[in-house]
Amino acid sequence: MGSTASSPSKRAVAPEQVSAGEAPADSPGPPCNAGNEVRMLKAKLEAETKERQRAQAQLAALRMEHDALQEKHAALLAKQVPDGEVPFDHVRLHHPRDPRSIIEIVGELAKRNGLARPAPHDHNVTTSTASAKEIHDKFSTSGDNFVYKFGDDSVFHKGLEGYLGLPSPEIYQAMEYEHASKTPFDSHNVFGTTPYEEFDYVANGKVGDKQDRDEAKECHGRVGWDLERFLKEKRCRDAGLIREEVLGVRLYTGPMYIHYNNRVLRTGVKGEYVTTIHVINSAVHKASRLQRACIVYRGVRGGVLPKEFWEENAHGVMGGVELGMMSTTTDRSVALGFAAGAGGAGRNDGKCSMILQIRMGMVDRGAEVSFLSQFPAEKEILFGPLTGLEVVSTPFLEKAGGEEGADVIVVELRLSTNQRSMPIEQVISKLKTSHLDLVKLMLDRFEIVGVPERMLSPLLRLKSKADSADGAWFNVPANFQESTKQVFDARESVFQALFNTPDSEGVDHERVAAACAQEGRHEVAIKLLRHAQFECAKGDTDEARIASWMVGQQQLRSPWPATFVELVAASAEQLAQLVRQAVQQLGERDALVDGKRVMAYDKQACRWSPASIVRVRSSDKESIDVLANGWQKLAVERSDICVVSEGGVGAALRAAATAGHEHVVKALLQGKVSMCVVDARLNSALHLAARAGHASICKQLLAAGAKKATTNLFRQDAVHLARATRQQHVVRLFEPTLSDKDFAAVGVEGQLTLLMRACRENNFEQVKTLLNQDVAHVNSKSRSGCTGLSIAAEEGHESVLAALLTANAVIDAVDNIGMTSFMLACQNGHEACARTLLKAKAAPDAARENGTNSLMLACQNGHEACVRALLKAKATPDAARENGTNSLMLVCQDGHEACARALLLAKAAPDAADKDGRTSLMFACKNGHEACARTLLKAKAAPDAAQENGWTSLMSACQNGHEACARTLLEAKAA
Repeated sequence: MGSTASSPSKRAVAPEQVSAGEAPADSPGPPCNAGNEVRMLKAKLEAETKERQRAQAQLAALRMEHDALQEKHAALLAKQVPDGEVPFDHVRLHHPRDPRSIIEIVGELAKRNGLARPAPHDHNVTTSTASAKEIHDKFSTSGDNFVYKFGDDSVFHKGLEGYLGLPSPEIYQAMEYEHASKTPFDSHNVFGTTPYEEFDYVANGKVGDKQDRDEAKECHGRVGWDLERFLKEKRCRDAGLIREEVLGVRLYTGPMYIHYNNRVLRTGVKGEYVTTIHVINSAVHKASRLQRACIVYRGVRGGVLPKEFWEENAHGVMGGVELGMMSTTTDRSVALGFAAGAGGAGRNDGKCSMILQIRMGMVDRGAEVSFLSQFPAEKEILFGPLTGLEVVSTPFLEKAGGEEGADVIVVELRLSTNQRSMPIEQVISKLKTSHLDLVKLMLDRFEIVGVPERMLSPLLRLKSKADSADGAWFNVPANFQESTKQVFDARESVFQALFNTPDSEGVDHERVAAACAQEGRHEVAIKLLRHAQFECAKGDTDEARIASWMVGQQQLRSPWPATFVELVAASAEQLAQLVRQAVQQLGERDALVDGKRVMAYDKQACRWSPASIVRVRSSDKESIDVLANGWQKLAVERSDICVVSEGGVGAALRAAATAGHEHVVKALLQGKVSMCVVDARLNSALHLAARAGHASICKQLLAAGAKKATTNLFRQDAVHLARATRQQHVVRLFEPTLSDKDFAAVGVEGQLTLLMRACRENNFEQVKTLLNQDVAHVNSKSRSGCTGLSIAAEEGHESVLAALLTANAVIDAVDNIGMTSFMLACQNGHEACARTLLKAKAAPDAARENGTNSLMLACQNGHEACVRALLKAKATPDAARENGTNSLMLVCQDGHEACARALLLAKAAPDAADKDGRTSLMFACKNGHEACARTLLKAKAAPDAAQENGWTSLMSACQNGHEACARTLLEAKAA
């Protein structure tokens, strides 16, 4: 187990400890003259000599008394601390016949072998003049020492849940199951035991049932104690320990520490002893609140520290994270004893000896667990897993046993206990806590705006019910799903109450309406505003009065633009007038004038930058001079400038485009509302309409001058957003397919057959009739090379596609640009058609001349189901185009993180580069897709990979202002 602690050993008073200025009891009185002074001085010297002789005799007697025990204890210590192990994690000494504690014996041995802490009066231990780093490096290269394994700060920030996983809510049953093995193992103090025996002894047995632990019970009066008796200990009650936590600590202080630390925590093995380790960690967390802050020591031998303890990282810190549970002692001499090994002073066997000197703080404290320990004499201070250890000073050397003694490296550390640790009750009730947090969030949002308590009764009842429920109930997925649904149902009940009784007493109509608008419940907000008393609002109708208030008093600030749109959309007769009034009052605020703060697109750098307008040229109204980033002068086109605003008529245009209100969009455009007003992500009305699938509104915006190539902050244009949300009809509005062009051709120019038209319209009966009449026409091609099969695949008509295959349609026929039916199905996300074609032996890796294949098309458009179907059909995940671009690069470029995970799971190479040296990580970071970047880094993508010119992912993230990506890269140690 970990390092142990003990009460200080009783030692004879050394001669140097007697004060030179202290007179003996029979010393003469005050001097009267010079002669008396001499006599008094002689008497004092004689007394001091006698006292020194008496102390030396006592010390000699002590040495003689223990000489007989030295060899026996040294041999025992050597047996218990084998080379290559960490003594403070494992040693348990046994000496049943000695009345003193085991640690007192070891402490005495350490002292007599010259291994105790140096003191001003102790000249047996000296500080070495050699460099601790030099000695450490010598041991590192000798081959006789292993390297201690520590984690980094990423492990620390995961916390125990992220590192091992969640514990079972059935704590005791899980612990019992985890110790069901009857495979024997040896620890350093008990041999031939099993996890089953250890659990049974601690859970069901009594102290004294295990004969090999007699020395522990005899010294501390615990014979006959069972688990329930330990639970009654005052310190258990003060710390609030539950039965399972007492059980866990008792198990850890016995042989099972071998399994918990070495087998699980230090190797990161998943699925073993998860609940037990969580329980022990919880006990330490609770008991640490009772622990006095002090300096503790950890003696280690046979290993060397990794380079992270000698070299600063990017944050200027040296150290690491202890993966296992860390045991320490308050007795420095004991730590020295373990560090020096069984040979004591002067032992020179090539093994590195170290002492870690650790200072606890106000928050970062361990827990003294001797009151539960199977070996209580050790007085152990235990720290939970994933404790951070930071080097705070230059390590130094001590000579144990004088100038000829062993070199012991002393490393002073500051610790950081893992603040993500929680009591086990909170860990297993996290879903209950999440449920309650959701209820409280809903309540807070209503209460803060003054919704009366009587209207909140559905949420209050739900909160009361959840408070009294067992936390384990929420851990059942179906129960948690149902409880979450109940929260939103209760929230909906509150909205309905507000809608049905908007004139209720005590309701602040304006504040509550604003809260409803924030939640997207515009119909409730409008109903409440009908009952509001506006001071300055004008109008003959409720709609006019509310619109006047929103525009005049509120200036259409957030959240009112979307509510305004819903109000005027429902007021057909007044729509034009209300929109015209809003544009007249607020339209000029979005005008591009000198001094206006804008975002400008630098075509040379291919990025948006904050800027201010310097001059709007009167001679060329399409060109505007701006000052970007505070220093860069640019001349940009009007279409390359946007104004970020969440309010005003520009925001109303975005809201109307998102909601699909064509008439409102038309009225706003007729009023000359600026289309360059964007949201915080630089999404314009066109972007939002495309993402929502409103093709007719996209047509209006394009006709009014919107540019389809304009990108948002993440380099996505309207086409990208339509693809990402599978709005294929919008995609085809921007980029008509070959079949679209054929069907748009005049007369017979498209060379379309009746079968092709029936396939496009999904007229299954007509398709069957035509196939029965003339099967020969099944493979006829249009002017662009389209067939009935390719048209059905493109449109996603699976039943028509199956009928054509039955009629022997050519499955791998290509159109004029090399696209097959299978490629078209994958490009448009029609999974059912893709699977049908795969069953019909479509080639999954078939590609166009430039190397584009079906997997790339599915990835580029974010069709995860098609990607998975292709990978299951053994499509090559790393196939690349002529320029080196592959599927992983395409998904990372457009932010399709689910597709990236699927590709990486299929062993796609995370660090593959195109011909320009660009990797998938570079594409993700350039466009601000942090989720993709994190997924790639988890798959071991190199954070520092660079192009030939030295350009890296971090540079791309920083240049384009993607802070989240930059932070993720820095966490991954990107330089």
